[in-house]
Amino acid sequence: MSASAVPCRRDGKRCGKRSLAQIGRPVLNSWMMLGIESSRVIGLRLTRLMLGGRTAQREVNIMITEKFEAAMEASGRLLVGASTVEVIQMYRRRVAANDRRLSGPVEAEKSRNPKRR
Repeated sequence: MSASAVPCRRDGKRCGKRSLAQIGRPVLNSWMMLGIESSRVIGLRLTRLMLGGRTAQREVNIMITEKFEAAMEASGRLLVGASTVEVIQMYRRRVAANDRRLSGPVEAEKSRNPKRR
């Protein structure tokens, strides 16, 4: 078997010539897009955290909960045989949802002690 072709069936027969680079390209593309999209969400989250107060505390709580839930979901998917690309796509959907949520207006905190005249 040549180094440029890999078997795609258990019996070792080739289904067509596909290089290792071609097989890994979807994973690499998804991984790179996840990195790009995540960096934007990280910036948006840091902005919320710098505001401080209830907004920052709420964001920290959401972030920790989401990370735990995402890790559990990814583990479950891998246990039932999901591909790497499917798991990356799951994370990309979550990142996109965070992007939409964090891109919206920041809710103004209601002051407990309003200024009186």
